[in-house]
Amino acid sequence: PWFAQVNAGLGVTGSWTRLNDAGGAGVDAEGYTFDQFVTGSLQVSLFPASRFPFEAHVDVTDSRSDAALAALPAARWTRVGFSQAWRPADAPYALSGGYDHASQDGVLGTDTQDSIYLTGDARWKDNTLSGTVNYNSNGRGSTGEEAAYGSAYLRHSYLPAPAWSMESTANLTRNT
Repeated sequence: PWFAQVNAGLGVTGSWTRLNDAGGAGVDAEGYTFDQFVTGSLQVSLFPASRFPFEAHVDVTDSRSDAALAALPAARWTRVGFSQAWRPADAPYALSGGYDHASQDGVLGTDTQDSIYLTGDARWKDNTLSGTVNYNSNGRGSTGEEAAYGSAYLRHSYLPAPAWSMESTANLTRNT
């Protein structure tokens, strides 16, 4: 097993465009404009093959442009987050959780999304219990609008014999 793994990426795209009308925004004296787009990502995983793997990530895409005739509005997308799992060596259960934040900065302001989750499962005798809790919130910077979504799910299975079983579930959801 590896102690740590690192994945990284960088992309740069550039282009020169000649415009008929020199002197506009972002245009040099000879009528040329230069556009550049940059993307990057970084992911770090600690103890990825262990009972307690941890992962953190950052992704950035930047399409801001100086071109006077840019086809799409300039924007910068950023995503950061982490996840952690845990499975004890001598216990029949496992837990995991994570957080993710995404934002888009553009001409209309900043839009954001935050997500968090927790999951777990356990087994004993003839029983299995598993559950998940999620929460997401979204915000639109240009209008101040906000929305949130939360859910919780719990499932219990009981199998005392191959010909007999019982399942029960509970689900709770809330939107605001």
